[in-house]
Amino acid sequence: MIRSQSFIKREIGTQTVIVAVGEATKTFNGMISVNKTGSYIWDLLENDITLDAITEALVARYEIDAATGTILKDDTCSVGFVNDYNAFGSITLGAVKRVNGAIPAPGMFEFELVGPDGNVWDSALNDSEGHITFLPIDYITQDLPDSPLTYTIREVKGTLGGVTYD
Repeated sequence: MIRSQSFIKREIGTQTVIVAVGEATKTFNGMISVNKTGSYIWDLLENDITLDAITEALVARYEIDAATGTILKDDTCSVGFVNDYNAFGSITLGAVKRVNGAIPAPGMFEFELVGPDGNVWDSALNDSEGHITFLPIDYITQDLPDSPLTYTIREVKGTLGGVTYD
């Protein structure tokens, strides 16, 4: 038997579908809807048989026009395909702080990451190199709007004398 490690056939009510499993779900997030003929061909493909043997099995099961190869009599001859593309990823936003061109002491300044909804999503202190790094923002394409998302990094007003906070 040749069993697919990436796709399996399932019955959902009166529908037969082929769905991705395991690692294949990372690149194919959808299903293939098949009729009884498609289901039969899937079953044949999962067996260790030659293309000629598959052809013979189809000819034996269905009434086929020898000249064109068209199936003349079958339960139905339609195959549907549904594909949902859901890419995913993450982005890490950050900044660099300098005070009169110099690197500030670690933790001297605090910053907030304000999300597109206007709420504070994260806060971070500058590190020993002046870098400010926020937690990654994970996303999948189906959750993203059609318009661009705007994030704001703002400095939290501190209490240091002689410092004008941005």
